[in-house]
Amino acid sequence: MNATQQWLDLIVPDEPHKLERRLTWDHWTDSNAFGEWLCAPPELEISQNKAWQEAVNRCQGWLQGAWDLPLQPVQATEHRPFVDLWLPIRDGASADLRSALAHSAGLDFIDSEVINQLAEALLNRLCSVGEQVLWEQFNTGRTPGSMLLAHLGAAGDGEGPPVRELYTRFIEQHRRDGLQSLLNAFPVLERFIGTVVALWHQSSLEMLERIQHDRSSLAEHCSIPMDWILQSVQQGLSDPHRGGRAVAILSFTPPDRSNTHLLVYKPKDMGVDAAYQALIKNLNAHSDLPPLRSLVVQTCDGYGYMEHVAHTLCNNAEELERFYCNAGRLTALLHLLGCTDCHHENLIASGDQLVLIDTETLLEADLPDHIQAAAEMAERQEPSGLQQRFRGSVLRSGLLPQWLFVGQAKQAIDLSALGIAPPAKEEVTTAGWLGINSDGMMPGRINRPAMCPTSLPVGLGESNPLPDHLNQFCAGFRLQAQHFLQLRDR
Repeated sequence: MNATQQWLDLIVPDEPHKLERRLTWDHWTDSNAFGEWLCAPPELEISQNKAWQEAVNRCQGWLQGAWDLPLQPVQATEHRPFVDLWLPIRDGASADLRSALAHSAGLDFIDSEVINQLAEALLNRLCSVGEQVLWEQFNTGRTPGSMLLAHLGAAGDGEGPPVRELYTRFIEQHRRDGLQSLLNAFPVLERFIGTVVALWHQSSLEMLERIQHDRSSLAEHCSIPMDWILQSVQQGLSDPHRGGRAVAILSFTPPDRSNTHLLVYKPKDMGVDAAYQALIKNLNAHSDLPPLRSLVVQTCDGYGYMEHVAHTLCNNAEELERFYCNAGRLTALLHLLGCTDCHHENLIASGDQLVLIDTETLLEADLPDHIQAAAEMAERQEPSGLQQRFRGSVLRSGLLPQWLFVGQAKQAIDLSALGIAPPAKEEVTTAGWLGINSDGMMPGRINRPAMCPTSLPVGLGESNPLPDHLNQFCAGFRLQAQHFLQLRDR
């Protein structure tokens, strides 16, 4: 049996025509050639292959050199499982980055705390990467009795902190052997850890060198004087993409620390963002309507910077009415531009304005589902007229309230920018770890501070105001749509 047939048997045994069509799309005229490609070893660049292996070797050295490093005290705010195992890697990677920066000219404008913040982002990532594997290994070495005794505390009265004897031995064991026993059992984890650490170093150094290179343009276009200091870098705002790169909020301050200016660094091409902001400025310049908020965008080669938007709640009823009128106008604009995926994390309410901060889904095409149409076994059910109208309506943007059904129980949730509900309380119950980083550690439900959706103009404990402002929203939509008709020829 050739490789192509094996692939078909595993992936689409009943639908070989799908693979044939896909091969045609990708200009594979010979299915045997595709089979040979499947059997070929992956072509990895030697430099990339070497980078993650070298990173793993350094990590193992850092762990073995600090196997007896004292554990961190357990804090109520700690939610990172097995954080003590990764601390030597955080410290070693931080020292490596400082050394690399010492050899780069012009980076003296970076506050020393910035490296610590970047290293904390690496630590968070490592805790996430190793969470499930470490839990499985740790859990097999315990008995139910030891877990119960751990929660009773050293005095056995349930008042003191959980016992950490088994946890301490577990951490010291894996530090002492540099994770080797764990990596032997889970070899994919080895590459995962090495890749995360190597990409973190590369992306952190790249970001800081880019900021240094762009100081003059940031001073000219973003109002950040050349003598200001990069005081902090906040990451964790989005998942890492494009080789571990991540969005970051940069905080600049003058030498006397009397002021702060925030700027968003995005490691992706910002051409669409710049075009979108230019469109808003153009609309404002040719309109008698109150201006929609536009942002400053500085484009560079494959990355760029964007003006930071603070989440600011409305102060009174008049401002709330203006917000929903402007939200209606923005909805009309985004509907015109074919925008989708306008969930609550992609927009920010700032005073009486609703601001789109991620333009990746502008001008998104509505593609027919050829795969579903070609499925021989699927029931051919044409969408109803109502379904077709919904697909082409303003609901497609994701801004307006709509239910998304998730899980086996088909739980209805609303993640839309204007439909999501603020949390009722200051804390929410969510999945987490009970007795984290102790002998009694187990999965369970924990309380965490609630986060108010940034797309709403109201805070925690309040109801979503959209139902009370539908007239203002629709008036704003209609007003902006009529204005588009006047500017249609332009």
